[in-house]
Amino acid sequence: TQVLRWAFVAFLVVVAVQLLLTVPVRGAGVDLTWGLAAGLVAVGLVTGILSGLLGVGGGVIVVPAMILLFGYSDLLAKGTSLLMMIPTALSGTIGNWRRKNVDLRAGATIGLSACLTVTLGSFAAGALSPQVANLLFVAFLAFLIVKTVLEALKARRAGA
Repeated sequence: TQVLRWAFVAFLVVVAVQLLLTVPVRGAGVDLTWGLAAGLVAVGLVTGILSGLLGVGGGVIVVPAMILLFGYSDLLAKGTSLLMMIPTALSGTIGNWRRKNVDLRAGATIGLSACLTVTLGSFAAGALSPQVANLLFVAFLAFLIVKTVLEALKARRAGA
């Protein structure tokens, strides 16, 4: 998993740099063509694998991919990522439930809290300019990069 961790760090760095250089266009629609559908399926497959292996949320992969690869606006990418969470959360929960890797109380508490605040977050995202929204997402990615690097270094020291 060390190789995967470092590959994920490299991916996050590339995405963060690209997002700094890209300002999403809001209001732009996307026509679902066969090529786009195939690309979205590929992103979904990669997201599922990385989420399962690294324990990262799919939005960290899906939102930048939709913006950078397919030209989605930031708001459309974020909203689509939230929708994507429904089937993936159900599927992942069932698999983890079978392996007894689910804390129902914690999941219900976090889920209810998120349900109460997601509308506020969506409203705030719409009120931010695309530039500011991108910078905030890049700051979040920077946090993930530092966290993942520290975990990788800690694992390396423990294994050495």
